[in-house]
Amino acid sequence: MAPEMPVGDSKEQALTELEMTLARMGRVLRRIRIPSKYLNRDIDINSFWQLAPLRSKKALRPTEIAAQLGLDNSTVSRQLQKLEAQGLVERAVDPSDARAQLIKLTADGEQILSLVASARREMIAGVISNWKDEDLEALLHYLKRLTEGMETEL
Repeated sequence: MAPEMPVGDSKEQALTELEMTLARMGRVLRRIRIPSKYLNRDIDINSFWQLAPLRSKKALRPTEIAAQLGLDNSTVSRQLQKLEAQGLVERAVDPSDARAQLIKLTADGEQILSLVASARREMIAGVISNWKDEDLEALLHYLKRLTEGMETEL
């Protein structure tokens, strides 16, 4: 059974707390470092998360990556330069338009993307290890519902 929604000032307070909690979660997820036992170099997580649109292993134009992330093209361009210097992405000429470039993950990029996902899952698994199944299902249900609702607003 879902808890009752707060009313009046309580609802406003709950919305503020929700916004702050989601922001904290974002900061926590960005702070997760790849364990050194997996890798002999540090990866800047602040630029790393921009690899997410490339998970499908499909090469994308930088503008497509920026659109998927909801970021400015110049911001994504700077971050892609860092990721390319780290050997995580590579550029190729777009065969449909020689003026454009395509970005794709390198083998290192794929491996590290997988490692970061594993590190996040391990951390989350540890935190929720004592949760009841129905609590986890409820969290997932409401997070999906919130995310989908926010996506439709954008």
